[in-house]
Amino acid sequence: MSAPWSDGGVAAAREARKRALIDRSAVLRRQLADDYITLVSPAERVLDRVVGAGHWLRRHPWLLGGVALAWLWWRPRRAVGLSGRLLGAWALWQRWRPVVSTVVALAGTLAASGAANRTGGAGTAATASPRRDSKPGA
Repeated sequence: MSAPWSDGGVAAAREARKRALIDRSAVLRRQLADDYITLVSPAERVLDRVVGAGHWLRRHPWLLGGVALAWLWWRPRRAVGLSGRLLGAWALWQRWRPVVSTVVALAGTLAASGAANRTGGAGTAATASPRRDSKPGA
């Protein structure tokens, strides 16, 4: 007969299972990190280079202007046609920008309200109601 405080090895089995699950979780996290590095890292490098090129062009706008002038010199009809299309696209953007910004703001508001609904509506600690099981003065 076992002692009343003995659980017959159930606690030890639980601890062994818990340890095995923690070890398995660590292995899966390492595998996920390796997969992330092999899949996303090349795309991040390309994106970093594109962003870097954009920053470089902002620091050297004269180069872009020089290329545009050279193109205008060698291919004037194509350059004028493209500049007309770019001007039209810019005017269209100016006309639709208020609509787009309103839709984006509305989508952000809806996303924020959806997140608040998913979390129970408690946005901040100051607005959250006290828990019902809390004791007064505790």
